Amino acid sequence: MDKLNGLIGFFDILGYKNFLNNNNVIENAQKTLKIVNSVPRKSINVLENIVKKRKGGSKVDSTDWEELNSISKQLKTIIFSDTIVFFLPLRVSEYQDNEARKAMIFVSAYFTKEMFVNGLPIRGALHEGDYLIEENCFAGKGIIDAFNLCESLDFTGVACTQTFYKNALENEGMEKIKKLTFEYLTPKKEGEEKHLNLNWLKFLSEDQFNECKNDVEQFVLKSFWDHNKDCSNSVDLKIQNSVKAIRKMILDKEDKKL
Repeated sequence: MDKLNGLIGFFDILGYKNFLNNNNVIENAQKTLKIVNSVPRKSINVLENIVKKRKGGSKVDSTDWEELNSISKQLKTIIFSDTIVFFLPLRVSEYQDNEARKAMIFVSAYFTKEMFVNGLPIRGALHEGDYLIEENCFAGKGIIDAFNLCESLDFTGVACTQTFYKNALENEGMEKIKKLTFEYLTPKKEGEEKHLNLNWLKFLSEDQFNECKNDVEQFVLKSFWDHNKDCSNSVDLKIQNSVKAIRKMILDKEDKKL
């Protein structure tokens, strides 16, 4: 098992135990797996369409396509219980590494949107660091750092560690992907701390965004209550924090265009 340096996306499904208790476990686990397994390929397709649009044509040129295809093949997803982890190794050149960082931000934001609109809100963290991985076994300090940030969050959303922020967004060539991010005083189980967050609202359809904007609280509760889930008083603060974060995302989305 060789040590790798790369990007880690660590995600937890909120309310998963309640989801299992109130539903047919096998049937709904299959639905969840279908969503999770389809997202990396779907998000690469979305990214490809944006590249086409920027190039002003109907095709992605060979260099861009090779890069997108390579990223798609190297992105590894591991699922266990209520946790989903994305791994994307960094390579040799600064250009390739920046493309990988863009892809991780893109895939993670799209994944968060897909899970939310399918009634499976998540919290997540993006990190850059060392890890070991072989088949479905993984270890390493980078994974611990990503887990610690994810576990500390008290809302539905995705925050980046300071290491990811520094390496991803302080590099030249990362300007366009900044439109998918915003700095935010991020709510945690113990206090709050400013982190770079992902604005997954940018992937909502026009109808979904209007529904969200017209009644943010109902939009959030709809996802938290979906699949016969209960929302006990213990999650009220998490819901309140999620509503506040999404209001900030709405303002951010209207200020920037992808």
